[in-house]
Amino acid sequence: MKKLFLSIFCFGLFFCVASKAEAADLQSGDLIKASLPAVYYYATDGKRYVFPNEKTYNTWYDGFTGVKTITDSELAVIQIGGNAVYRAGVKLIKIQTDPKVYAVAKDGVLRWIKTESIAVALYGADWAKKVEDVPDAFFTNYTIGADIGSADNYNPTAEKTSDTEPITTGVAPVEPVQVVPVATYKWNIKEVNSDLYLHKNPKLSAFNGGFTALWNDDRHGQSEVLYQKVNNTITLEGVVQRVSSNLTTSDNAVSVYNGSILYILWEDSSIYKRAIYLQKRDSVGNTLSDGLFTSSSIGSARYPDIGSGEDDIYGIVWWDTKTSSDSSRGKIIFKRMENGLKVGEELRLGEETIDAHPRIISAGDNFGVIWQEETNKIKFAIVDKNASLVGAEKEVCTASGATKASIAFSGETFGATWEDNGTIYYILLDNQGNIIGLPQTVALGSGSDIAWTGEKFYISYTAGTDIKIAKISKIGNVEEININVSNSVVASTNSSLAVNGGVVSILWLEKNGSYDKLLGAVESKE
Repeated sequence: MKKLFLSIFCFGLFFCVASKAEAADLQSGDLIKASLPAVYYYATDGKRYVFPNEKTYNTWYDGFTGVKTITDSELAVIQIGGNAVYRAGVKLIKIQTDPKVYAVAKDGVLRWIKTESIAVALYGADWAKKVEDVPDAFFTNYTIGADIGSADNYNPTAEKTSDTEPITTGVAPVEPVQVVPVATYKWNIKEVNSDLYLHKNPKLSAFNGGFTALWNDDRHGQSEVLYQKVNNTITLEGVVQRVSSNLTTSDNAVSVYNGSILYILWEDSSIYKRAIYLQKRDSVGNTLSDGLFTSSSIGSARYPDIGSGEDDIYGIVWWDTKTSSDSSRGKIIFKRMENGLKVGEELRLGEETIDAHPRIISAGDNFGVIWQEETNKIKFAIVDKNASLVGAEKEVCTASGATKASIAFSGETFGATWEDNGTIYYILLDNQGNIIGLPQTVALGSGSDIAWTGEKFYISYTAGTDIKIAKISKIGNVEEININVSNSVVASTNSSLAVNGGVVSILWLEKNGSYDKLLGAVESKE
């Protein structure tokens, strides 16, 4: 059986001339797009294939004439099959970690050109100008074939003529794109808290062999942050504990555990305006200390997040209006923390904006920070442990309604997700923060979160009344979408993912009459 693979790519400032079409009118070989600039190859297996970058696309097509536009919802149901490869005979390729230069044969087969004299004979004296680097993450889409030991062993023109589709056929990929049968896993659901209150802002994080569930509700007369420890099967351990104790609204709590201390951050009110508070608990959840982490007499601090770095160094981000004369506008602030204490200078990121929601993830010695701006941008930056920007801030996406991005790190690549007008998107960035391709559609939905499981990126989101999961490979292939976790007949929203020791867990809200309840689940293999 012929196996087909696909890939997407970013057009930057190029314009697409696209005709309007419906999914039912598509034919194999069509180039398709939706509201975003990303163009896909529609193959005979009914799947769409993504060009990793502009260079790959340009080996197949000259411009964008004939691209067909379909709706976002039509695009979302067309599964991604794999990554496109360079057309044979057009360019030479290599990777930065390997000095070998390869000619491309049909089906993405790479053939090492053994000597410079052979390269000259095949591609001319300026052959070196035809060499292009392929990102390591996409090199696995190719197969290594026989070496080219003589110019008679390879004919660029003949290879190009024989290579008629920008996908591999009949060659098994290094990372097969396949759907894992639903029967191989299940989600075990348990109640975390069903007390009759209005729960908000659930947040799950790894903690001492299990997980910490944080949320805020109004059981104390005003919104307060609460804490519940659960084990790695979502079985309750101990009772619900109150974290905050102010007489005003407390919310947006997050936490991180370093093996001995659990740090909890949340947003509350100080004698001035909104402020960020910090609490320390021991490995069984007993409170050790709490108090103000940051506040200002001239501005409000909101939406904290925390990332645990190496050597017990933490990165903390929040949105703060003290940077602006307008109390409704502010910037993202990064601050280093050690042993619960602020260290060094603050770093301010991005433009002044309304209600940004920053997220942070540890990436070795550095931290990855992602946030939204009111100019409809999703932006990303890498910050080192000394609160210095590494490289430049990157625009991940500019879209009409992109909101509340989330970030995860695999050890090699960052995975980011966000919602835009009822559709969930994701994108990959390398460990230097360079964007790999353009945003890809995951599914129709809202309220996404992302986590790295050790093998894949998991993205959670709300679709209809249910919490669903999508699984994305390390190199960005969508392997599964719309895995139903909650199977609910009432509204389920606000999912939060966490991973501890290979155990994947999720927390969410489910409507419960006039109130709601907190449910959790872990994935188990059958």
